[in-house]
Amino acid sequence: MTAAPETASRRGPRTPSHAPSRADGAAALVGCLDGAAVAVAAALVGLPGLLALAYGLVAVCVLAADGSYRPRITTFVGLRVPRLVAAVTLPLPLLVLAGAGRGAPWVPVAAVAVAAVLLPLERAGVGAAQRHRRRRVGGEPTLVVGAGPTARALTATMRARPELGLDPVGVLDDDGPQTDPHDGAILRGGVGELPGLVRRLGVRRVIVCPTAAEEPGCPGVAGPPSPGVLEEGLLGAREAGARVWVVPRFPSAGLDVPHGHLDDLWGTTLVPLRPVRGDTAVGARLHRAGELLLASALLVLTGPWVLLAAVLGGPGRLAGPGPAFYRQWRVGRAGAAVRVVKLRTVAGGGDDGWVVPAHRVTAWGRLLRRTHVDELPQLLGVLRGDLALVGPRPERPAYAAVFARTVPGYLHRLRARAGLTGWAQVHGLCGDTPLDDRARFDRQYVEYRSTWLDTVILLRTLAALPAAPARGAAVAPDTPGGRS
Repeated sequence: MTAAPETASRRGPRTPSHAPSRADGAAALVGCLDGAAVAVAAALVGLPGLLALAYGLVAVCVLAADGSYRPRITTFVGLRVPRLVAAVTLPLPLLVLAGAGRGAPWVPVAAVAVAAVLLPLERAGVGAAQRHRRRRVGGEPTLVVGAGPTARALTATMRARPELGLDPVGVLDDDGPQTDPHDGAILRGGVGELPGLVRRLGVRRVIVCPTAAEEPGCPGVAGPPSPGVLEEGLLGAREAGARVWVVPRFPSAGLDVPHGHLDDLWGTTLVPLRPVRGDTAVGARLHRAGELLLASALLVLTGPWVLLAAVLGGPGRLAGPGPAFYRQWRVGRAGAAVRVVKLRTVAGGGDDGWVVPAHRVTAWGRLLRRTHVDELPQLLGVLRGDLALVGPRPERPAYAAVFARTVPGYLHRLRARAGLTGWAQVHGLCGDTPLDDRARFDRQYVEYRSTWLDTVILLRTLAALPAAPARGAAVAPDTPGGRS
C-alpha cells in the first residue's frame, strides 16, 4: 500500500475540538427557556398541553435554523424582536391544521400573539442575567489579532466593560509596535502562533482586527501578514474550538448582511465566521444511515449491469488482456489511504502517468465511460465507509503530495471524506482541468457542506449523466472516467 503524502500527514486536517464553552452551554439553556416561554404562552390561551409543547419545540427549531443560538457578544434584544416574532408566527398554519382552533377559532391566533410578547420579554430577562453573570464570573479568554489602533481600542473596551464577556489575554501581530502597557494588552507573538496559543491558553474567542501595517498611525511596520498565514491561523483556531469574529476592513461602509447575522462590540460591527463543521454523534449517524440506504438502493438497481460488464470485460474478452476490475490507492480524509475500485477501461490495466493516451482506451472502455458504468463499483467503497457519495474526489498519493506543495488551499479538501462526485465535478471541473479551480470548489464544499448541498450535487450529477460526452480522447487515469 502506498503511503499517504508526507505533506498531508504533516499538515493534515486536525480534529476539531468540541469542548463546550460557557457560551455553548448558555445557548442550550436559552433554547430550553425559549421553548418553555412559547409553550406557556400557548397554554395560557387554552391550547392543549401536548400541542403547546409541540408549538414551543417547532418555534425553537425555527430559531435554531435562523442561527438564533450562535454565541453572541452583544445581548441586546431589541433588534432581534422581528425575528423572534417571525419564529412564533411561522408555525400558525400547523396549529390550525392540528385542530387547535376547534370550537374556538381565535385560539391559534391568540397563542401566537401572546408568544410574540412573552418570548422577547423572556429574551430580555435572559440577556440581563447573562450580563450580570459575566460581570460576576468574568469573561472568556480572548485573543486579538492585530496591534493597530482598532485592536487597542477594542482591547481597552473589553477590559472596561466586563458585561461583554471577553477577557483579552493577548494581542498577535507579525510586525506591530510594542503595545503600551497602560492599555492592558499583552503582545503574545505572531499570527502564525494563533492555533498554538488558542490551545495553550484555553482561548474561546478570537477577534480579528486590521493589523498595524493596515492602519494609519503605525509607522515603521514592514507590512501585513501573508493572507495564507492568517487563513491557516484562523482555521487552526476554529479547529481548536474558538469562535472567530472579524472587524470589517471598511467600517464606514454598511454590510448588506441581515443584522441578525452580525454581532456588535460596543459600536464596532463584527462579522462572525462559521465554526469548523463537526458532525454531532446523532447527526453523523443519521447522515451515514441515509448514505447507506441510498448507496444500497443504487447497488441493487445497477448491480446486474456491473456484473454483466465484469463478465464481458473479463480477461481475454472485450476489454483485452487483464482483470475486469481496476484498483488504486488514493488519499482520503486526513491523508488516510482509501482503495478505489472501478471497471477497467484501459488496455493492459492501469497507468502511472497523468494522462492515458487515447489508443490505450478500448472500445469497450469508451462505452463504459460514456454510460458511467465503470464508476459504479465505487458504491462498495461507500458501503465500507471508505468513500462518501459526495465529497472531494480522492487523488493518488504521489500527485497529492505534489499538489499539496503547489496548489494553494489543496490540503483543505482532506478535511472531508472523499466522494464519488463533488461540488467541483458538477461545475465541469473534472479530468485535466485547472487544479486551482478544483481546489477552490472543494474548499468551498468543505466549509459549507450540508445535507441539502449534498442533495443538490447528487441531483446535478444525475442530470448531467445523459449529456456526458464520449471520452475516447486521452484522459487522466487518476480521475475515474475523467470525472474526478
